[in-house]
Amino acid sequence: MPAQPGWSARLAGEPVGRHGAWSRGAGRGTAALALAAAMCLTRQAAAQDLSCKPGDVEVRQLNFTGNHAFSDGTLSLLIVTTPSNFWSRHRLPFFGTRHCLDRTEFPRDVVRLRFYYRQRGYSAVKVDTTVASKGAGAVAITFRIDEGEPVRLKALTISGLSVIRDSAGLVAGLPVRVGRPFDKFAMREAADTLERRLHNLGYPRAQILRSYEVDTVSRAATLEFSVSPGPLSRIGTLDIVVTPREGRPQEISDRNIRSIIGVKEGDIYNERRLVNAQRSLYQTEAYQRVEISLDPDTMGTLADSTATVRVRLTENYMHSTDLGVGWGTLDCFRASGAFTNRDFLNGARRLEMTARTSKIGVGRPLDARILQNGLCKTAGPRTDDLYAKYANYYLGATLRQPVFLGLRTVPTITLFSERRSEFKAYLSQTPIGGIASIARQRNPALPMTFAYELSLGRTEAQPALLCAVFNRCAPDEQNQLKQTKRLAVASWAVSHSTANNTLNPEKGAVVRVELRHASSVILSDRDLQFNKGLADASWYIGTPSGVLAFRVRMGRVLGAGKAAAGSQQFIPPQERLFAGGASSVRGFRQNELGPIVYQARSFRPEALDGTPIDPTGLATGDTVYLRMDQTQKNFILRNVPAGGNALVVGSAEARLRSPFYPSVVQWALFVDVGQVWNPGSSQLSFQALRWTPGAGVRVFSPLGAIRVDIGYNRYPLEAGSVYANAPGEIGQAALLCVGPGNTIPSVVTKDATGTVLYSQSYTKCDGRYQPTKPSQFFRRLTLNFSIGQAF
Repeated sequence: MPAQPGWSARLAGEPVGRHGAWSRGAGRGTAALALAAAMCLTRQAAAQDLSCKPGDVEVRQLNFTGNHAFSDGTLSLLIVTTPSNFWSRHRLPFFGTRHCLDRTEFPRDVVRLRFYYRQRGYSAVKVDTTVASKGAGAVAITFRIDEGEPVRLKALTISGLSVIRDSAGLVAGLPVRVGRPFDKFAMREAADTLERRLHNLGYPRAQILRSYEVDTVSRAATLEFSVSPGPLSRIGTLDIVVTPREGRPQEISDRNIRSIIGVKEGDIYNERRLVNAQRSLYQTEAYQRVEISLDPDTMGTLADSTATVRVRLTENYMHSTDLGVGWGTLDCFRASGAFTNRDFLNGARRLEMTARTSKIGVGRPLDARILQNGLCKTAGPRTDDLYAKYANYYLGATLRQPVFLGLRTVPTITLFSERRSEFKAYLSQTPIGGIASIARQRNPALPMTFAYELSLGRTEAQPALLCAVFNRCAPDEQNQLKQTKRLAVASWAVSHSTANNTLNPEKGAVVRVELRHASSVILSDRDLQFNKGLADASWYIGTPSGVLAFRVRMGRVLGAGKAAAGSQQFIPPQERLFAGGASSVRGFRQNELGPIVYQARSFRPEALDGTPIDPTGLATGDTVYLRMDQTQKNFILRNVPAGGNALVVGSAEARLRSPFYPSVVQWALFVDVGQVWNPGSSQLSFQALRWTPGAGVRVFSPLGAIRVDIGYNRYPLEAGSVYANAPGEIGQAALLCVGPGNTIPSVVTKDATGTVLYSQSYTKCDGRYQPTKPSQFFRRLTLNFSIGQAF
């Protein structure tokens, strides 16, 4: 891989007065010097023993005053002195960590801060300290900073660009600006940036010389970059050397390797393309080691216009098998297996065959009574989740081509069959489906995926949900929705990540946007049409005590066509938006934030004014009003999450290092906020948002972070409609609206045995029923158990 640019730095102090310095730019191999310049001696901080011993003084507070150019957080990372954490300062030693004053490093911290400021252009900076008592054996440390007037860059000159075809783009957006403080870090970064850009334009032998002058009287500086680009170079030779596994011949031919690299002899040298080629080779997973670099022995003189690129590869196993097992509160036991062939039909094509199943122990045909009464008691069919009785599964085969027609795209084709349920909401069954996708790798920092999915399947949702949300209450209408239909979805997704760790990020950000479209134009059934958009952003800030993590998630669904019989738009339940649960608003159980539909165990006939009526005295043709029987214990059979067409969720979480086993245990304090709603029937307001604070613990394992969170929820479930199953079918009757205060008339009919039956028109059911919120503290707590960070 081509060497990456680094920063260079001068460690010696700058002489006072007017001066200059010439050095080779781009800082190859000077990253260590840059770190020393940036942090001075702060890399010693990790090795300092700040634990408290008898006679030591605890640092209760650490303050900075007078600093305007740099934040307290930035300056605190430059020094060794560290305050005790929040828990220790508030007399909770079990969670806290005490830090005491290191009398040797404390005066050095002053030097570190001065050095940092002077390197950033504040040569007149003054740093002093104040130590104040905070009780017996404790102090508050204050660093008092007088930044002074900075030396500002008065003039910037870049010479030697006359032969560059895109000189304007070469100098655009450099980190140095006229009028800003003369920052030596930014100066070296600008030199590195210029050299990297020249490498991407075909000048691998480019040199950047920098010169600056500082006038300490007028506090002004001038800076000059002298560019020596060398000749415009082309790739002369691709020198490919492959090391196969011991005892095996080379599996993937040089011809296929060249195809994946996408660079050939005669192309203008471009360092970015070589980095992308290295990434493409790694993504095949066919190689344990990939190295692409310029051959130093063939660089020649500055007049040489060709460059030899060395490609050194070490092959990996071409076949692998992965097996996994797990357990979850909603899925009981789950298992997965995958077989991968990394050179299918030659050409480094990747074939992956995957099988997954969940609800093992509770779902047929993998149910076991002993588990339903034990570990899987909360996931079994005895709960109010109608779809827990079926085991979920996924069978799929994915073929991935490393390149397509020489373009920097990765095409993938997947065939699959699956059955998938969402807790208490729906069951989606797809006997056969296929996905064709293309991942664009043109910009590695902003990967895009275009996909087209076509499947034949059906979705079963609880009748009360279909009636309340989609106005499909009659059996024939609901059966029509349950028929196997064709769903076609075109999607576009783009993501960007600067997080330093995928599983447990400590700094950076992750942003993902997805758009989905289904309509008859792309071959979807006319009943299944919608437009959907999702945006998810998370960012992470490292602190001395741990990590501050934030997340915002928003979504919107719009119908794109008419439903069956042209009556109303129908959006598949699996495309509606849900919130609540371990990775959402954690004070609510899975999917229970937002609209809810209720199903009653029993009901009774009443007069319009609410007077109870004896059903044995009713005659055919009588009109009554049906309301749920609230005299019965547990009169609500189940609540059905209805989801919504709009969603907003936000989370803030402090992930704190544990005072014991800090590399394994992490504590967390969080607050989640969000709501799900249907814009056509309700509007989002600040009062409608649901805020749920909580705390949790993470234990890191080879499987990921085993996470236990407890959220506090002071809210009742949302108000909603109440339905009950009709005792028998009359005409189109399947469900009856039985909410409190129901004013929909029901007509009485008796069958041959004299059984009283009811029929009801399908006017929208009143959604005024709302359960009372729990009065006891512990009943307001929601326990979430999962693997992996919440976001």
